[in-house]
Amino acid sequence: MSDQGLKRKYGPVDLGKVRVALDAFKTEMDGIRGAAEEELGSISEHILALEDILDYAKEPTRFTFSTVRLEDLEKAGVVRKYLFIQSTKVAELAKSLTANAEAVVLDLYSRIKKIYSYVNMDHVSGPRMILDAILLGVAEMASDEQRHVAILPGMTIPGEVYISHPTSGYELCVSGGNLDYAVVEYKNIWDNKARLLTPGGSDVMRVILTRPNSWLFLVQAKYQSLDRSFLDYVPEALSQAIAMLEQANLQKARFCLSDGQHWLFFILQLENGTFVYYESARWYLNRNRVESSDKELREIVVLLCEWLRPAANDLFTLQ
Repeated sequence: MSDQGLKRKYGPVDLGKVRVALDAFKTEMDGIRGAAEEELGSISEHILALEDILDYAKEPTRFTFSTVRLEDLEKAGVVRKYLFIQSTKVAELAKSLTANAEAVVLDLYSRIKKIYSYVNMDHVSGPRMILDAILLGVAEMASDEQRHVAILPGMTIPGEVYISHPTSGYELCVSGGNLDYAVVEYKNIWDNKARLLTPGGSDVMRVILTRPNSWLFLVQAKYQSLDRSFLDYVPEALSQAIAMLEQANLQKARFCLSDGQHWLFFILQLENGTFVYYESARWYLNRNRVESSDKELREIVVLLCEWLRPAANDLFTLQ
């Protein structure tokens, strides 16, 4: 069993309790009389070795999704690589939509233009209107008689996730929290819809476990300023992806980071016990681009559909 598997099953060791048990054992050994000197010497060596381990070991550094930094994740062994999306393939997919998808995109394009015409984008609520509209369009495009899509805003990721460097042993702990948006495809039967869409439902983990390749989540880059840029939200999105992998016991997660105008696409994989994430170049959907053409909107919607339900070949390469 891998170290990752052990961590999932048993969680972190309580070093304080180990120290107390060791001290109690030493006290008991001090009271032993008549034991062979050789045996006592061997036991003492083991005690000293365990004390050295405890002196070196430390409780993991604790973070939340919003406070963890990229350097913290890298220090814990998370590896960054690159995702190269083939723009010609995306353009080809965007031009070959079904009649239903074409109608959805045209309606969505009109809606996005209206949002940009009437809504200020300086605060969180404005960009969220863009994200809401686009995800609703994706749900319409991806749903049919057999399969439907559920959007789960604010889905909770319970518990904690521990990430440790395989060589240095540095470990951090990220507390659970809420996803901005989880998007899940499910078989179109009443029980699934009831679990996912009725109040008190949101049994998303069960659906993800039964269809591990048909879900994605999106993190909104919220309060941007001179002190915090769009890219500063990558660690928040990445730590949420790691938590989802751990909670659902999966090997891969697809996710996005966006403020409505800028889009990054990611794939996170567990490779030989190491978390490796692949990051795309930035895609754009700002006011000026939307005013001149629906091309960028079509391409982003196509990418989101592919991230939800991978179908196209040669869409990207991982390096």
